[in-house]
Amino acid sequence: MEFDSMIFYRSWMEAVAELDPVTQGEVYRAIVIYGMNNEIPEGLSPVAKAMFIMAKPNIDANNAKRRKNAENGAKGGRPKANENPKETQTKPKRNPNETESKPTQKPNGLMVNGLMVNENVIKTIPPKAADDERFETFWKTYPKKVGKKDAQRAWKKIKPDKDLFDRIINAVTDWKDSDQWTKDGGQYIPNPATWLNRGSWDDEIPKVRAPAKKNSFNNFPQRARTQNDYDEIERNLLGVRRRA
Repeated sequence: MEFDSMIFYRSWMEAVAELDPVTQGEVYRAIVIYGMNNEIPEGLSPVAKAMFIMAKPNIDANNAKRRKNAENGAKGGRPKANENPKETQTKPKRNPNETESKPTQKPNGLMVNGLMVNENVIKTIPPKAADDERFETFWKTYPKKVGKKDAQRAWKKIKPDKDLFDRIINAVTDWKDSDQWTKDGGQYIPNPATWLNRGSWDDEIPKVRAPAKKNSFNNFPQRARTQNDYDEIERNLLGVRRRA
């Protein structure tokens, strides 16, 4: 059975918020096609398929209710409890040991791009594995491995997306070769948490120190001169003067 509309939950949007736009489009397309036409698109990427499977039970439950309502409407509505208007229906006595179940409140919603977004759905956001993986990449790249927990807290405050993550990694890579971070055994490298809290990926990176040029003299090991060396030089100079 096909439908002209469907309920779209906010939690679905939040679940795919960290994915790239192409994968997000795959997930949205799969949800809409399945919700309206009851068809599962082929060729979904593994990530898009996983997100779709997460949303599928909600879609099935909503469509089952809609099919049942449609069937009742085709039969002339719900069957009346008492067809004889002269007969009064007696309300059954409730067992005092039983608790009265409250009617389920219908969710409020709003339209987003032609789809109904539920406002009262419990937010179920999956673990941000991508963000944790990005931090581990930063930690492996940063040359000073101190204060990892502080660095993680600073990272969570920033919440870098893919573009900012690339800028941070590129900046760390360039700073690693700078004169400031390489001199004196790297003692001037700031702690990773400090570097993140300052937003230092936007700082101007100093020029990389050029390697010293070698020549025919400094390629050989040097040694300290002794008094015998100076005496030999003096004898050589005196010999040149006598010959002259």
